[in-house]
Amino acid sequence: MAVADADLVVARVNEAFCRLVGHPSEAIVGLSGYALMPDEQREAARARIAELLAGGEPYAVDQRFTHADGNDVWLRVRVGLVRGPAGERLLMAHVEDTTDHRRVTQRLRQLADRDHLTGLLNRRRLEEELETSLAGVRRHGHVASLIVIDLDDFKRINDRGGHEAGDRTLCFVAAALATRVRADDVVARTGGDEFAILLRGTELAAAEEVAAEMVSMLEKGPMNLTMSAGVAALTPEATGAQSTLHAADLAMYAAKAAGRNRVMVGGDTRVPAVPAETPRDLERLLGGLQSVADAPSVEHTLRAVRELLGMDISYVTMHTETEQVFLSVDGAVESFGVGAGTRLPLEATYCQGILTGTLPGAMPDVRNHPVAGAMPVTESAGVGAFVSVPIRLSDGSLYGTLCAASHTVVDGLGKRDLQFLGVLARLVAGELERDAALRAQLALRVEAAGAEALISAIEARDRYTGEHSREVVELAAAVAAELGLPENDQRRVAQVALLHDIGKLSLPDSVLGKPGPLNDDEIILMRRHPEDGERIVAAIPELAHLAPSIRAEHERWDGSGYPDGLSGEEIPIESRIVFVCDAWDAMTSDRPYRASMPRDEALAELADGAASQFCGRCVTALFAVLAAG
Repeated sequence: MAVADADLVVARVNEAFCRLVGHPSEAIVGLSGYALMPDEQREAARARIAELLAGGEPYAVDQRFTHADGNDVWLRVRVGLVRGPAGERLLMAHVEDTTDHRRVTQRLRQLADRDHLTGLLNRRRLEEELETSLAGVRRHGHVASLIVIDLDDFKRINDRGGHEAGDRTLCFVAAALATRVRADDVVARTGGDEFAILLRGTELAAAEEVAAEMVSMLEKGPMNLTMSAGVAALTPEATGAQSTLHAADLAMYAAKAAGRNRVMVGGDTRVPAVPAETPRDLERLLGGLQSVADAPSVEHTLRAVRELLGMDISYVTMHTETEQVFLSVDGAVESFGVGAGTRLPLEATYCQGILTGTLPGAMPDVRNHPVAGAMPVTESAGVGAFVSVPIRLSDGSLYGTLCAASHTVVDGLGKRDLQFLGVLARLVAGELERDAALRAQLALRVEAAGAEALISAIEARDRYTGEHSREVVELAAAVAAELGLPENDQRRVAQVALLHDIGKLSLPDSVLGKPGPLNDDEIILMRRHPEDGERIVAAIPELAHLAPSIRAEHERWDGSGYPDGLSGEEIPIESRIVFVCDAWDAMTSDRPYRASMPRDEALAELADGAASQFCGRCVTALFAVLAAG
């Protein structure tokens, strides 16, 4: 929170505001609030404040601020007008740090645009690109063409080799298609075994030739794949992206009907000539991709990267918060002074600069790059060229990087190589995730993230309920350990404890925040929250296994609880533990309508309820935990 006068001179701030901007209160009070804003935001801020002072409504705006440490943070600022002790007008600002939320939102947008398997754009994003190109065709006379591709007999690959073989084939095709287009063209995966290519600035006849080259490329490649392709021009008469896609689709289906492994043009039945030879460098690239597809190990991938890009070394790294750890290395390791197990500070690596956007992903001449050329690693390792892409796991989190480097300059290293490397990085990620330990770790991280998101949501509605849930977690986990439950079961108990009140999200504010005892109708509403909690949790795949225990958290040992009247051992152990810990925390905490109960009285209540309300074993274990604490 911050309070300022009508000229935005800061009069008062709380400690949380100081932490957000990184300055102590004495450095902020008396300062103009405009001084905390970037120059480009000040004029708009002045206009909003003038409107507010003139009788306008309170407003909210997202603004970028520069923290004292030099990093930019994004803040959600809500500003309203209040009266001071002397009747003066004051500006009251509530400021919330939205930097992490903004990053997550941007990442989600990226994920929404991409096919999760191949990394190509998806159909939705392709349609957006088509609409943009159609606008250029209509308004400025631009030309563009669309190729729609369907692999022939793809089901046979899945049937013979399983879905993993099918996935490797799709990644192989995605990389192969990406090598044959220009930087401004768009390659997308539009369905199971369907792809589309938007060729900007390309007439229909030229697009037909490109499609024919792709047919030849796959047929003569090591996987002996065939495809049917349809080509259509983007015309001013097209009503939208769907009509262009439909025209190309019809041509593709005509190609299949005519015998497959050929190209058809929308409204035409010609079969264009197919080039007799595939370029030698492309043959080598396809062969390397095939070796990776057949044996998708990290070692095969690194060898393919190094050989196909003509680099001296290739490697896979894992990133911690502060270090880059080399996991696997192929090539001239001694000449670069690195090997498996090498650890480097993140800030000293090219990869960190690439991930933060200060360096490009592909650097054909590192020494002449204004930033990379001055980094100590350039001279110490003798780096001439470098390329790197991130390795992201299926939940979108960063695992590390797939990189290649050379002592000499590599002319032409660019976007196509990044696309190729990106496909291989996804194969590496898949191989890493096949490791059972990593899969388990990933599941735990996703589960924890889902639980944390839900509890944050209830805290936004009712801070007491959220804080109460967090306090019950530690106690319930300790009771589970006292009972000798396995580690996995202890974690499950903690998750149920964290989420046991999540069903209260569905309660009206009048009930959730009532400062006194509930009436009969309100009690009926309150007693629905275990069922509502079950529905909320069951809707999240990573947390669905907790739903039965959430539902049973208010069941009693003697069968008098709700919602199902379960009794004894019918009640999940997680529910029994959380129920007794929930009761203890409720009795020993201040509520809006009553003070906390003395410790001795609360212990007596639990003892009296053992074997009626509560599981006797759980009460005994809780007493042991409380005595030890």
